[in-house]
Amino acid sequence: MTPYKLIIFDLDGTLVVDRESSELLPGVLDWFTEHHAQQRIAIATNQGGVGLRYWMEVEKFGRPQKYPTEDRIWSRVDAVQAQLPGGPYPANACFAYQNRKGIWSPTPPDKRGQPEWSPDCRKPAPGMLRRAMTEAEIANPADCLMVGDRVEDQLAAQAAGCAFQWAWEFFGREKPDEAP
Repeated sequence: MTPYKLIIFDLDGTLVVDRESSELLPGVLDWFTEHHAQQRIAIATNQGGVGLRYWMEVEKFGRPQKYPTEDRIWSRVDAVQAQLPGGPYPANACFAYQNRKGIWSPTPPDKRGQPEWSPDCRKPAPGMLRRAMTEAEIANPADCLMVGDRVEDQLAAQAAGCAFQWAWEFFGREKPDEAP
């Protein structure tokens, strides 16, 4: 049992292979099988491809069909959760997209005000982690651990006041070559 009241997991590269997959990475199923009954768990995932797709559709550029819709993301989250004992777990996603020039994708008019579309929600901002803590009624960020595979995950944990651990260390995997 961990000393944390809540563990928040990133999705892509942490629980599953990549953003196109629902295939669990090594150690994930074993950990959830052993710990789900005594541990509060949540998922927080950046899914900016949704925002990029919307931007491409509105501005009529690129190939938006290459990028996922909100429904496709939630279906994939559901497919991952169906494999995890004790689920489903609370899941937060951020669909906001920021290009290399720092410009944010537009938000669909019917989605304005929804946290999933807020730049404050996109890691490395702490919004998703804070939302998960609020939903789990965790008042002290030090009672929360963020597990991720990218620097954005680490920075979001730091900004939220949470502890952080690299996914490969948490699950006892070999450190990937492309890891920070």
